[in-house]
Amino acid sequence: MLLALLGPASAALAQAPAPATPVQLSPDQLNQIVTAVTGAVLTQMKAAPPAPAAPPPAPASATDSMEGFSAYLQQKEEEFFDQLNATFGAYPDLGAHVGSIIERVDGGPRGLSTLAFLAEMAGIIAAAVALAYGAALAARRLLPGNEATGGPASIGQTLRRGVANLIGLGLFWAVVAFAAARFSHGLGMQGTVAQWILMGAAQFALYYTLMLIWFRPAEPGYRIVPLESADARLAMRLFVIVTAVVVLRSWITIPIANHQPARVIAAGLLINNLMFVASFFAGALPARLAVRRWIESTAVGAGPSPLRRWLAANWLVLAGSAVLLIAALHAYGAVTGHPGVVAGLTSTVQAAVAMVLVCAAVEFAGRRSERADQGARRATPKLPGLVSRMLRVLILLGAGVYFLRLWAVDALQAMTPEQWGRFADFALAPLAAVFAGYIAVSYVNYYAARYLATHPVAVTSMTETGELVLKTDGSSRLRTLIPIIRITANVLIIIMIALLVLSQLGFNITPLLAGASVIGLAISFGSQALVKDIVTGVLFLAEDAFRIGEYIVCGNASGTVEGFTLRSVRLRHQDGQIFTVPFGQIGEIVNFSRDWSIVKFNMSLDRDVDLDEVREATAKVAAELTADYRDRLLDSLKVQGVKDVTDTAIVVQSQFTALPRDPGEIERAARSRLLKAFRDRSVALSRHPWLAPTLGAAQPA
Repeated sequence: MLLALLGPASAALAQAPAPATPVQLSPDQLNQIVTAVTGAVLTQMKAAPPAPAAPPPAPASATDSMEGFSAYLQQKEEEFFDQLNATFGAYPDLGAHVGSIIERVDGGPRGLSTLAFLAEMAGIIAAAVALAYGAALAARRLLPGNEATGGPASIGQTLRRGVANLIGLGLFWAVVAFAAARFSHGLGMQGTVAQWILMGAAQFALYYTLMLIWFRPAEPGYRIVPLESADARLAMRLFVIVTAVVVLRSWITIPIANHQPARVIAAGLLINNLMFVASFFAGALPARLAVRRWIESTAVGAGPSPLRRWLAANWLVLAGSAVLLIAALHAYGAVTGHPGVVAGLTSTVQAAVAMVLVCAAVEFAGRRSERADQGARRATPKLPGLVSRMLRVLILLGAGVYFLRLWAVDALQAMTPEQWGRFADFALAPLAAVFAGYIAVSYVNYYAARYLATHPVAVTSMTETGELVLKTDGSSRLRTLIPIIRITANVLIIIMIALLVLSQLGFNITPLLAGASVIGLAISFGSQALVKDIVTGVLFLAEDAFRIGEYIVCGNASGTVEGFTLRSVRLRHQDGQIFTVPFGQIGEIVNFSRDWSIVKFNMSLDRDVDLDEVREATAKVAAELTADYRDRLLDSLKVQGVKDVTDTAIVVQSQFTALPRDPGEIERAARSRLLKAFRDRSVALSRHPWLAPTLGAAQPA
């Protein structure tokens, strides 16, 4: 390019007469000429028209693309195995470097042998442990209200006991950090190894203290995790082993600090990877049942959900698969030289342990808040349990987002931070909408379950004088409507959240709404019987014709109302049969269980009985029934008088008023007790004479 630009100047110089003697130029003149030529070159480059763009290459066929991709994968595979072989070949160099570290530790600037140096490190750590243990005991005695008087400790007592342990940990950390600072300068390899040992001990002490606070093998009253002592020891050992290996993995910083070759560092990282996998399975296999019982444990009054039972049964397979996957990624990063993948293993383990401990603490707070209720109220859902579940779900979602960003951006570098920001803006809004829908559905189910548990079908109250009064505040009516309200609210919330998520993902939901309207109209025209059943059921429920637990008769069906849907009601007959009656076919309803029930029955007595004796016997039986059926008898048994007089008997009628909860049981008890009382007072029952048929008389059919 310079020759082309300087071509005209060269021609002009060729036409000029040659000087007789060479021209001598000074350095300043030479610099001026170079500057002028450079300026001319830049001016012509700016004025030159742009070069025509090359025609685009012809599009490759699908076969060519697949062949190119296969060739690319094969090339990457060959490169990886070449790097892996080179890493395996570096193990002798790694062993030699470790041996040189041991040799450089022996002696050192202070002249201490390796054994003396290790004894010094052990003494420092032992002294720090003794001071920390003493500080924890002193804090335990000084903190007010630290000791539990009996049974499980409260949240405050557990928190204060944990603070005492953290005070001891703080003193241990201070002693170890001070000792490590003394080895930071002028001690060569001894100083490097000493700092690694001391700071590793401090990090392990942090992990161990947290495990001790959560598991408490020797103090079940302060235990955060819901496990028995034997299971708590096994689960704690699993976490201690995994965190100890995470601490030991930091030995690789010593060869890194000594600027060892990359292959030597990769060989050491593969050893760390194998240590991590082996330690996990060594701790997980003995603790598999303990962790399973831990996952299955739930708050007071609730059983594990099907999802939780499945996770508990398969946790080892899921966790083991995750560990193997992370280990494979770590090995790939170590061999290929990706430091982000190498650091991702440590960050993943630390975040996973923190997530498990925080979820356990949140669930512990929910259990302690629900502990006070006993008896029938034990199964009543509590607000702390609901909040605990919501917080655990929020923690799991946050951990999932953290792990995804850790491996997508930092470890594998599959995304740039800018791409992750755009992805987060696109995906987090629908995720937040789904979580909001989960909160709404959970609260609706919580309120429905709590109302059903705290409002029984038949509710009575007792006055100060001991009189039973039926409670008629409409709670039973709302209790009947609660199941339908819950189902309807859940369906509406799910539909709204689904439409909102689709809208946030960029879908046009207008055709969906229009299509749903058309489909709903078509269904309504084609299912007139179904619409009739639904409308009739709404009217029956609005009129409060029956409630759950009441005995009704509708047409040819009768029984106790066990439940209903938007279309039909389910009746349980006293003989065990279940009738499912559509609302549109109910017609007239006879309710035998509303508010109260008057029971009348007759007894045939001999015509010569003393009616005063009958009244006295009935009064005695009435007193017994009132004492035995106090919660169900509204008006005691009374003699109404003589209802009929026949040739052989006097028919005496008695009655009582009771709650409509199987009054036949009270009637049967009244008859049997009256029979016994009449016999004790010599009140004879009627005796119908047996008339022998005469010869030739007509026989009954």
